Amino acid sequence: MGLDRFSEILGAMLLGKSAVAPDHRVAEVKIGDLADACVQLKDYGNAFLLDAFALEDYAQPGGYRIYYTFDLSAGSGGFITLWARMDAQQPVYPAVSPHIHAADWFEREIYEMFGITPAGHPLLGGFIFREGDEQDLFPLRTRRQNENTVRPLENRLAGKKTTGIVEGDGVFEMPLGPVYSGVAEAVHFTLSSIGEETLWVSPRLFYKHRGFEKAAENLSPEQVVLLAERISG
Repeated sequence: MGLDRFSEILGAMLLGKSAVAPDHRVAEVKIGDLADACVQLKDYGNAFLLDAFALEDYAQPGGYRIYYTFDLSAGSGGFITLWARMDAQQPVYPAVSPHIHAADWFEREIYEMFGITPAGHPLLGGFIFREGDEQDLFPLRTRRQNENTVRPLENRLAGKKTTGIVEGDGVFEMPLGPVYSGVAEAVHFTLSSIGEETLWVSPRLFYKHRGFEKAAENLSPEQVVLLAERISG
């Protein structure tokens, strides 16, 4: 699919469009049409999902914007980003992951960072905050909850327990990470195995999440570049 065809594919779902680069188009749709629009790009445009994320909508205080970016490399090349506005009073939208599996982790991050629910996602919670009762704090919201409503960390971890995914005779559970003698990102893996056969791998990511998204807000482009250059250090 060429960049000139995405309007035809989205049809009446398209509310507006613009170009942010010669090979990158941005298209606005209604929040209720977002999942359908993503499926249309995948099925009829041969597009691949690259990223999905949320931002607070500073043009309309009290709301959010949800973004899904696709690569058109299977066609003539280029990128398309679909986005939709959402009311913060009802932060729920139809999940894309039941139709496009690549959206799975992106939507789980959106849920835990902002408290926005992708309805229909098969497994929300326990992705970044493994202790589910920690999810009374959404780090990327500007309007943070009253500090009195967030229980101290030691209280939240008091009931922490590990539940085995794979059980049976001969099953061995091995932790790996999160510290490595290399430059890899800090990740903890729990592997369940019998002999040489690995039956299940459960990754725990985001050990180094430091809120750079929030730190970058209201900075100039030059300052954001300076910040981005220091993220991996």
